[in-house]
Amino acid sequence: MARRGFLSRIVGAIRDAFTRDEEPRRTPVPPQEPPGRGGPERRRRAPDPYLDDWRGLTRERTGYLNHKDIIDDMAFEYNLPEDEKQELWHDYLTYLVGRRGTRAQYRYRDPNNPFWTKWNIDPDSFDWHAWREAMGYPHGRRR
Repeated sequence: MARRGFLSRIVGAIRDAFTRDEEPRRTPVPPQEPPGRGGPERRRRAPDPYLDDWRGLTRERTGYLNHKDIIDDMAFEYNLPEDEKQELWHDYLTYLVGRRGTRAQYRYRDPNNPFWTKWNIDPDSFDWHAWREAMGYPHGRRR
């Protein structure tokens, strides 16, 4: 490493003295933890009845958000209030998704399936493509 000469160091010091901005020195601020992590300020999430129902009826099957999107679309299409939307979600999980209960008694597209009769929905108008994707079934490029 080359050292600067005596005169160049003096000239550099004088140049720096005249070109310095008169800003106050700032002390660095230590990083703070984001809110909600650790410590006494930790906040709990509000309970999610949809997720609770999902865990209770599907044995932790994957695809929660995909199935939730299907129900959200149906609830919007039929203009359902929140309590009926939760009931629709429960019936959907029970008769079309879940591994327990009475789902095994009925085929999915069977018009006698309680899901279709209770909600007065025609199985042919249901988005089966989205349902197959949410269930993780291979179905090629069908639409």
